[in-house]
Amino acid sequence: MRDTTCPICKQAMPYEVLYEARLNEGRLRGANFSGRLANADIPHYRMVRCSGCGLVRSNPALEDDRLEAFYVESGFGYEDELDNLKRSYGRRLEEIVDELPHRGALLDVGCGNGFFLERALELGFESVRGVEPAIDAVERARPDIRPAIVTRMFEPGLFPPASFDVISFFMLLDHIPEPGAFLEGCIDMLKPGGFVLCVTHDVRSLMVRLLGERCPIIHVQHTCLYDRNTIAGLLRGAGFQDVKVKGLANTYSLEYWLKLFPVPDRLRRALLSAAGTLGLRRRTLTLRAGNIVSTARKPRIISHRVAA
Repeated sequence: MRDTTCPICKQAMPYEVLYEARLNEGRLRGANFSGRLANADIPHYRMVRCSGCGLVRSNPALEDDRLEAFYVESGFGYEDELDNLKRSYGRRLEEIVDELPHRGALLDVGCGNGFFLERALELGFESVRGVEPAIDAVERARPDIRPAIVTRMFEPGLFPPASFDVISFFMLLDHIPEPGAFLEGCIDMLKPGGFVLCVTHDVRSLMVRLLGERCPIIHVQHTCLYDRNTIAGLLRGAGFQDVKVKGLANTYSLEYWLKLFPVPDRLRRALLSAAGTLGLRRRTLTLRAGNIVSTARKPRIISHRVAA
């Protein structure tokens, strides 16, 4: 384990302890790091809130090598929702494409099986790349998409500078222990005027306020949790401009919503059974469930100081 400093304040700041650690190290495995968890017994390290900026983070957090090992072996748990995810996230991409000089190259970090790369090509992007450490997810990629995916963890310098017009990452930044370094790597790989498109959990959402520690986002895999102010501050601190943050409505099947909802297993099974009897399991619902979407632009002109 490692102690963490605030990635927004960029120094060791006083903090308020929100939740003490509740984690059995011996139970940790790749399944704990699989996407879209429906886990009523949620383990986590101590969760704190920075007194300077309000960022909520895990302190301590797992070391990089252990995180990488868990993500490599994590499973792919949302295959039935890919069409819904393409629509939900694709709408966000449609909102920024008209501001691009042209629909050139897009990189999706934490791309899973590449479903968003498929959507970017449908929207007219000339080329796409993905980064995904989970072997199971990459093996499920479409044959024409799989060669575009790099099977490893993202790191600065993975692609040459100024390679992409858009870099997207959905439900990923919450998992990054050093988000400032991650975003600085992204801004280096973006072309001048290029965009980042980001979706994160909202730690100030109604669900978190109601459920507290029982909320599914309070989990060992989430090392930083943001609200609208802290995600905007993080993006500006990394050098981005034109930062916009707003709530996100997600579209999922009723079956998936019920699997995510933190209720006792017996009640969940009863609700799923009733939905099946009524033929409603695959009926889609669009709800605001506590996520935020952020966009930000790399400056078109990078200023340089001239030594006197």
